[in-house]
Amino acid sequence: MSASLEREDGLHEKLQSQQPLQVHIACRKAYTRKTSITAEKRKSSEGSPEEDVSPRTLRSTTPVFDITSHCLFCSENIPTSDRLTSQCRKLISNVETKEFKDSVLKCARERCDEWGNLVAKRIESATDLVAAEVKYHRRYAQEFFQYSWKTSRCCQRTCFQ
Repeated sequence: MSASLEREDGLHEKLQSQQPLQVHIACRKAYTRKTSITAEKRKSSEGSPEEDVSPRTLRSTTPVFDITSHCLFCSENIPTSDRLTSQCRKLISNVETKEFKDSVLKCARERCDEWGNLVAKRIESATDLVAAEVKYHRRYAQEFFQYSWKTSRCCQRTCFQ
């Protein structure tokens, strides 16, 4: 019980109301060891680091983005069939100017949000978007370029890291 009081974990309160418990010798020794108690106190005073750190993403779990067959803005697959309906063709556009890349990168920097960073990473390595036959959904391009200045407060620490 004194180890529980030192740890300040409230276990001593639960143990007072129960019958005698059977505990593994190794578990009891690990719980009552002074070095374990000080390490536990240090962890609780620092806060748990698992809460602050975002989970790692593996390359094997992230979907592969192909600049020629996925939308530049939403990364969804764009069908390449010639038999698309006219309505579907109106929803998809090809990059037709070299200046398009510069304007997208400029807007991504001004947005300074997660979506802007993702789009910028997708096209930074491409030298010529016209030659690569990059396609995009018009709806997502409009949403990307039309943003509110109020919600695009730039924090230099989070942009393009």
